[in-house]
Formats: sequence, C-alpha cells, structure tokens
Amino acid sequence: MSYRLKLLAFLIAAVVLLILLNVGFSAVNTLSQLDRIEAARDQWQRPSDILQALDPRPGDTMVDLGCGSGYFTLKLSAPLGNRGRVIAEDVRWLPLVFLWARTILKKDYNISLIHGQATNPHLPVNAVNAVLILNTYHELSDPHAILTQVSRALVSGGRLVVTCSPKISPAKMQLLQV
Repeated sequence: MSYRLKLLAFLIAAVVLLILLNVGFSAVNTLSQLDRIEAARDQWQRPSDILQALDPRPGDTMVDLGCGSGYFTLKLSAPLGNRGRVIAEDVRWLPLVFLWARTILKKDYNISLIHGQATNPHLPVNAVNAVLILNTYHELSDPHAILTQVSRALVSGGRLVVTCSPKISPAKMQLLQV
C-alpha cells in the first residue's frame, strides 16, 4: 500500500473516531440533562396525580403510549415491581434508544420497548391493565385507530388515562375505564 493511501486511511479513521467521540459525548450529555429536566418537570407535571389515576399495582402491565425518552415510563417501573411490566411505546427511534440506555443505567428490567406505527402501537391483546397517553394525544395522526388498538389491549376493567395539557389539574385529567 502506498504512503498516500495509508495517510488517507489514517485521516479517514481519525475523522470517524472524532465523530464517534462527539456523538458519544452528546449522548452522555443528553442523558444527564434528562434527569435535571425531569426533576423540574415534576413540579408542573404532577406525577403523583397521574399515578393515582393509573393506580399501578405490583404485577400489573402498563403502557406509556408516546413515551418519548421515558419520563413517565421510569416512574411506573418501581410501583409495578419485578412481576409487573411497563411497555414503553413510541413511533420515533431516537427517544427509544435513549430510554433503552436509561433503563440499563437505572437497572429497570421490567420495561419493554415497542416501536409503534402511526396507526398501530403494536400492543399485546387483552394484556394491559392501564394505558397512559401523556401530552401526546394531540400528536396522534389517527386517534381513532390508536384508541381502537388501546381498547383491544386493555383487560376488562383496564384504565386509560389521557392528559392533553402540560399543566395538568386533576379535574382535567381523563380516566376512562374499559
């Protein structure tokens, strides 16, 4: 191999390494920022009211539909315990990748990730105790199709909690029971 080809290969490898280091640094920085942002979000999101409406019990299966990077998914993990399961669904890959990393870092092994589609969240049929749609309903391109799938996923007596405003008041929180 000629000197020029070796030099070119070295330069390409160096550029690729720099890009990977930059991506890695950005990912670690984003993960640390998420914890700070979510701590502030607890002040206005009122997670205790949402948890009360969801009524999580050890062993339940719950869905965080449109989970993003997992703000509420991670809050559901502990109350459900080792026998319970949180299904985190989103149509975007990048937030799911960040949530996957967060579940590993926090050792939340009862969380399953699902990459859904605009009209089908790919939820298991008749297997879910509660579904949370938190600040996401307005982004659904076909709410009827999604709610049909949610209805099929819920067990008898299952709960659907929909919040449509970032500043949630208990009076505006919608709890629907199937």
